[in-house]
Amino acid sequence: MSKLNLNEFRRIIGYSYLLYIVLIIPVSLFHELGHAAVCSASGYTFSIWLDFRGGHSVCYGVFNNTFLIGAMGGIFGLIAASAMFGVWYLSGKFAPIAVVGSAFALDQGLKVILETAVPRLYAAGAFDLSITVLQILSVALFAIYFAKRQMLPSLKELQR
Repeated sequence: MSKLNLNEFRRIIGYSYLLYIVLIIPVSLFHELGHAAVCSASGYTFSIWLDFRGGHSVCYGVFNNTFLIGAMGGIFGLIAASAMFGVWYLSGKFAPIAVVGSAFALDQGLKVILETAVPRLYAAGAFDLSITVLQILSVALFAIYFAKRQMLPSLKELQR
């Protein structure tokens, strides 16, 4: 790998982490908006806030279908991640957008599973550290994957 390619590789990883940090609060709020949408549609009021653990919402009502309200946050988060892929495609395939979209899709998909399968443990914060580690690692791994994908044409040209 030439020095130019290594610099490009570092640039993709750096921009990916920067973009992830910039978008984590809006995606967290959009996730919570998913929970709030179910709450509001059921006629209840809600609150949404951020703290050091992330975004949170509380619905001031009693639900018979906790599966729906649990799943809807992650579904809204998956919609946000999908929108990032649309932006990536329209942007001329700027790799960090795909990296961040992939990392958020993984994160939000996992949250759908956890919030519906083990809602009490999830709400108590039992998975916070694991999810944070997964987020950090997934950005790095997706950045490596998309950087290699983006550099493939230049590597093929070098072989000619």
